[in-house]
Amino acid sequence: MGDNTPRPVAPGDRYGRWTVCALAPSKGDGQRVIVRCDCGRAPVVRSLRDLARGTSSSCGCEGRAQASVRMRGPKGQRARTLRWRKDNDA
Repeated sequence: MGDNTPRPVAPGDRYGRWTVCALAPSKGDGQRVIVRCDCGRAPVVRSLRDLARGTSSSCGCEGRAQASVRMRGPKGQRARTLRWRKDNDA
């Protein structure tokens, strides 16, 4: 069946928008790594388990970018309110 042994992690490995920079000391809850997001935000320490499962794929920049696109009006202008957006969608 499935092999439960963890895959070795090396700097440069990618998980979503995260890039592994280095290994970090573990805190008893599994292996931890220092990662940097593609958007360039400062490195953060993440659980390797979160990265491998896909529960963390970016620092939040991906969600902010998608929200920005959703809040644009039909001609690309910023929507002033959600009601304006709803009333003007075709």
